[in-house]
Amino acid sequence: MAEALSSDELRRLLRLVPAGQLDAAFLSRLAPELDGELSGDEAQAIVEAMGSSRSDDFVNWLFQEETASAKLCKRLRMDMASLRAWKARLAEDWSLQGYIELTEHRGITLAQLQRIMAYIEANYHAWKDRRGNAVSLEQVTLYVFN
Repeated sequence: MAEALSSDELRRLLRLVPAGQLDAAFLSRLAPELDGELSGDEAQAIVEAMGSSRSDDFVNWLFQEETASAKLCKRLRMDMASLRAWKARLAEDWSLQGYIELTEHRGITLAQLQRIMAYIEANYHAWKDRRGNAVSLEQVTLYVFN
């Protein structure tokens, strides 16, 4: 029998998992390594309950702590199903095309900026600033957009 891991030890171990790759297939492979059993359906139910494929959210869920997705649902006043649908729409509209670690090395083309402006103009009415206040088009910054 494997020795029980603390939440911090499990977090350190799971940081080796590439970002966003903690899915049902991974959990199904992980369970036997920890002397456990988990069917594909059970693993999928866990990922759905977490609302995320982030390793920190898995550890939070496992140790009955609030996941980042649950916190976001509270802040946005939406349920997990609505959050998943919203995330799916965002992923479709804004697929990740790479990541540049240092902010000062990131750039943006005029076409990309125009696409952002069009998206902001179409969606700003549903957004809030960091204090939870509704924003007008004139008040939207890239921080609000992000």
